[in-house]
Amino acid sequence: MPDKFSAEIELVNKLRINLVDRGWTIIQLVCSGGQAHFSISYDKGGKLKNIFPDVVAFNDENIFVGEIKEKFDEGDYLKLLELKLADDGLRKLLKVVAMRSGNSYQQEDIIFSLVNSQITFNPVQSIHQYVYSDGGFLLVAPLGLQTKYS
Repeated sequence: MPDKFSAEIELVNKLRINLVDRGWTIIQLVCSGGQAHFSISYDKGGKLKNIFPDVVAFNDENIFVGEIKEKFDEGDYLKLLELKLADDGLRKLLKVVAMRSGNSYQQEDIIFSLVNSQITFNPVQSIHQYVYSDGGFLLVAPLGLQTKYS
């Protein structure tokens, strides 16, 4: 297991450098086993659900919310998709980031992303996937979203 955690820590550090170099302000960035402090709560079928995203960052135009694993993780995909569909959770996220950034954002400004170092040949619906390969991050175009990579 130390190799798994070492690979994830390396991936987190590469993402940190990439985000900072591109002008993002990081609110939260942790890997598996880390202590996340920022949570998003929302109603799921009458019960309050809390999630702790691995990464939350913002720039002047967007909010980046994601999960980081060495390999693609179906559970992380479902977690992000569920959050993306939770209007009350998104309102809370927008409010907190607006308070910290001084910027005003809309739900369509949120970029939901899976970050890993394993190229997958089955892009998922509505969630971006950033894959670290050959010294940089590549966007695997999500199904249902038009990007310059599609």
